[in-house]
Amino acid sequence: MLTAIAVGSVSGKKQHEKELAKITDICKENEYLQQLAQHISDKSESARQTVDDLRSLEQTWTLAAAAEASAKRRCILLALATEARGRQTSAASDIAAAEQIYSKAKLQIAKQQGTVNAVHTALKMKIEDGTVTSTAVGTANTQKIALKIANSNSAPCQFRVHSGKDPLADDPPKFDQIKTMKLTAAASIANALKPTTIAASGITGSCTNTAATGGIQARLVGCQIAAGTTTTYTFSTPQATSGDAQTEVHIFADDTENSDCAAGLNNLPTDATDTQRLAKAICDGLKHQPPAVQSLKGSTGQTLSALDSIQLFIRNCDPDFQSIGDAHSGPKAEKLKTYIKRAYKDTPTAFDTEFITNLEGANVPTRGKDKAGNQKKVSQKQPAT
Repeated sequence: MLTAIAVGSVSGKKQHEKELAKITDICKENEYLQQLAQHISDKSESARQTVDDLRSLEQTWTLAAAAEASAKRRCILLALATEARGRQTSAASDIAAAEQIYSKAKLQIAKQQGTVNAVHTALKMKIEDGTVTSTAVGTANTQKIALKIANSNSAPCQFRVHSGKDPLADDPPKFDQIKTMKLTAAASIANALKPTTIAASGITGSCTNTAATGGIQARLVGCQIAAGTTTTYTFSTPQATSGDAQTEVHIFADDTENSDCAAGLNNLPTDATDTQRLAKAICDGLKHQPPAVQSLKGSTGQTLSALDSIQLFIRNCDPDFQSIGDAHSGPKAEKLKTYIKRAYKDTPTAFDTEFITNLEGANVPTRGKDKAGNQKKVSQKQPAT
């Protein structure tokens, strides 16, 4: 048993390390964040779709009940409509609470992407000779040299364009394997930028290559700068290494299955850094379970007869059962449950056919300006959602 636990722990660590290694530069970080935001946003999509289905079914059953001549059948349909409405109401607060957490995560991710874009632009900056003609500000023995910052260096990497290949496609993110992430900090730009060198050539002499390297004075000591245009100066700035502006940020605690945030994230101080707020928001967005909303499609008489809400509605609606004091237990309640079970059929397919497919294709009366009996399909009367 201990061996199995140890092997599982090592395997899990390797997966976390593999996930961390997917972010190798600032461009892959941006893409990873984009897909992470979409993943978090999609977590409530299934619940929202189920709520839309419940709303549509409620309308179907309400309209069918209004057109139903049989009082007992009408109760069966209205019980379903009421159950659908109740599940929508219950789900609304759960979805709202979840989406508040998800929205906070997406906001923090968007802020980080703004930082990433700004840093990406900054990493293309380099120092160049200020060649714009201006009045000389020197004297007989002094001169000021003008330099400029230019956005002309090669970008360390290229962001994905809309129609471009996903740089993570060969090894897609597995967000459930996140423990730490490589994130860019604006304060770390200097780590990624490379020093600019100025190569002076055509100097008349007296320079030394034995002096210890240091600042401008140390390097040029003894050099005789040639008059005129003999001496030339060549500026060189290597391409920045964006990964050097990234730091590994802990998102989840190492000893949990992503059920708890990393140390220091659970109670952030008011002066928490942007990186800490981002890590906390990502942790919360990933660990929060999506709302669970149960559809009524695929129901059976067995499952519906076990619901207290259905039992109470049928008992109160159908005169044949209104004398039952306790709709949930006892001999009379069992008869009620048996009736419900038979009414709603014994298989999901039978339920869906009778209470969804057939009803959506049924005609219901509509109010027209003429006196003719206008009718429409139930499915034609569904409101837009």
